[in-house]
Amino acid sequence: MKRTHKIIIVGVLIAIATGGVVYLFYFFGKNISIQDKIKERQVEKVRIEHCLVENESADYAIEKRGLIGGIVKVNVQSKESNSVIRSFTIDDVFKNYHPVELYRCGIYLIRMFNYDVNKVKQGSGFKIELWRYRYNSEGESVLLLSEKEGNGLTKGDYSYDFRVSSDEKYLVLEKGYLGKDDYALVIKDLNTLEDLLVFNLEDILAKHPDVIPGSFGLGSWTQDGKYLYGDLFQGALSTAYYRVEAGTWKTDIFPAPPDILAGVERTINFQSLHLAYVDIPTFTGVQEVYEQIIEQAKKEGKQKNLFIYNLQTKEKTKIASADPDWRFNIKWLSDTELQYELPNSERKIYKVEE
Repeated sequence: MKRTHKIIIVGVLIAIATGGVVYLFYFFGKNISIQDKIKERQVEKVRIEHCLVENESADYAIEKRGLIGGIVKVNVQSKESNSVIRSFTIDDVFKNYHPVELYRCGIYLIRMFNYDVNKVKQGSGFKIELWRYRYNSEGESVLLLSEKEGNGLTKGDYSYDFRVSSDEKYLVLEKGYLGKDDYALVIKDLNTLEDLLVFNLEDILAKHPDVIPGSFGLGSWTQDGKYLYGDLFQGALSTAYYRVEAGTWKTDIFPAPPDILAGVERTINFQSLHLAYVDIPTFTGVQEVYEQIIEQAKKEGKQKNLFIYNLQTKEKTKIASADPDWRFNIKWLSDTELQYELPNSERKIYKVEE
């Protein structure tokens, strides 16, 4: 074979080999890229189902189960089509006035274990825990609230209630009960469960002797998670209001007006710290008692007065009057605007000074 032919054959073989190597790199590289993309999509799918995304919203319904429990069904919906994207149920949820809180990445509720559906007073082994669920239906225990031991005694520091901040950073709990020395409102770091603020009632009363003792209302967080607002109360009467600033944990206490009565129409604006209230009860819990109060007020020629009270300055301003049985239907439209109704059906707006 001529030298020239040998060179051509060798060149062809080298080209084929080189092409094969290039193809293999391309083929496997392409497949690796495809596998990476599949993994990325799987991770993204988990992330999306873990939290709500921009075009999703969530709600829940609770169905009674037994005497103190319920089954919660969570629905994730498309904001565009209003159709349900996915849903799941959570069993043995403690059913009270405030059973569930929904946020972007978590569903928070109180769950019961070893729950006897036929009893209110549960037996040994009964546990109550605060739980967090993600929107992919995965749940985890956050905190043990109470457990009934074999000797019949119950261990646990907190009541069966909670508040989670809107940014899902903080957890509010009620420790103990009114009358105990360590009775307090507690704010924890939601992830580490470290106590960030222990708001002890005894300390409040020592610093504010004009405050009437009461139980802690767990309050509500502002949308940005910057402040927690709430009250101290005795039955239907708020005896004081509090404001806590997240991060600094600076706390302010504002005693309620000394003349405010239980059962009166009232509404508070925590942003401007103004309270609107009237001086004759709207309801007492017993219709006959309410009717007697109204009848007596009419006999005495009294009018029902609507006031605005500045919790910071303690300045009180009367803004309207009506018959004792009139309801003003007061409502805050903004931080500075209070809407109320008069007997002639006229709606008026009162503006507080900033």
